[in-house]
Amino acid sequence: MAPISDKYDNVARVYIQVVNKDSPDAAVALEKIQVLAGSHAAFRATLILTLLKTEVQQHRFVPNLSQYVYLLNAFPEAFPLLEQALDHCLHAWHLQDVTVSLKNGNPPFYPSERLLSAR
Repeated sequence: MAPISDKYDNVARVYIQVVNKDSPDAAVALEKIQVLAGSHAAFRATLILTLLKTEVQQHRFVPNLSQYVYLLNAFPEAFPLLEQALDHCLHAWHLQDVTVSLKNGNPPFYPSERLLSAR
């Protein structure tokens, strides 16, 4: 039986390429997550970005990330790279006035506010 991260290799690569369309720099951060923490972590990080993009596009605000970042709790080493990927995506989505921190913080954020969220 293949290790669990091997099962996520293909899907992680596919979603990294989807993110790459918006932000090549975010895709690089996701590839680093894949190297550092494995394909399962990279897939979960791409899922977080995909869900966040949907929220931003549909509701035009950045939600509290705590509802998503728990998906990476098993991979704490991936959080700094996820923050980088989030920063790059927010910039690509023209929300560059928003900053990202996955440290303890506050609930829903609008682009004019500082983005702080619990992990």
